[in-house]
Amino acid sequence: MMGTFVNLNLMALYFLYGLSFFIMGTAIALQYRSYSTFRLANSINLLAVFGILFGLGEWANLFIPAKVPNLGDFPIWKLLVIQRLVLALAYFFLLAFGINLINNSIKRPIPTWYVLPTVIFLGWMILFSRFMFMTDLPQIYSWLLHSDCWSRYLLAFPGGVLTGMGLFMQIPQVKKLTDGLEPLNLWGAIVSFFLFSFVNGLVIPYEMGWLSTIFNYHTFRHFWGLPVELFRTLIAVLATWSITSLLSIFELEKQRRILESRRLEAVYRERERFARDLHDDIIQS
Repeated sequence: MMGTFVNLNLMALYFLYGLSFFIMGTAIALQYRSYSTFRLANSINLLAVFGILFGLGEWANLFIPAKVPNLGDFPIWKLLVIQRLVLALAYFFLLAFGINLINNSIKRPIPTWYVLPTVIFLGWMILFSRFMFMTDLPQIYSWLLHSDCWSRYLLAFPGGVLTGMGLFMQIPQVKKLTDGLEPLNLWGAIVSFFLFSFVNGLVIPYEMGWLSTIFNYHTFRHFWGLPVELFRTLIAVLATWSITSLLSIFELEKQRRILESRRLEAVYRERERFARDLHDDIIQS
């Protein structure tokens, strides 16, 4: 019963899935944090780009299977090419965010790590570009699906894992600001991106190797009785809630800075008053 209901509302799930990440990316992009000393502030713009691109890429599922009058006779496979590029680029920024966050959180950053996402993405692009030399339309569709699976393995899976690890490494700094408390939104973000790495990075729509015979859309649905799109949407909502709530630490840091500056100003004025009174007493003596 539940599975039938979900099947009838797959388009709504695609819309909510893309909307969740798009909101997350937009919320991050609009957050003012140039004053922040948090390590997270140095890398989180990459996560914003991921959220916006990924949301746009997932929204493409709403109209690619259908005929779009505004596009005329534009072949659907060209739309699939654009979608695959957008999604792979989104995974690239997620991987870059995870690596940058981890590298900024360790005592001795490893410079070569910064170029790793670019190397992997260029390798995927070389693999992806093979469709340009194909002339048979079914073969092109098959290859685009094949390359989508590789983008998940090479970019989405490590990107989700490294992002979860990088967020986990921010716990001590966040606890220091929140008086030793571990905010649930940070743990929510950690868990959601680890789950994202599995349901989006390993569960693929196409069987192309031994791992894909274990984790794919069919086996996932057979085990859980529900399509993977439902789980992805729930994880997206959790990730968006967690990250947007986590942005409040920048506002909290700003308030702490204002209070500290006011305290220092009060101390300075008190010292100035004391020095002035002492100076007057000396003159009178």
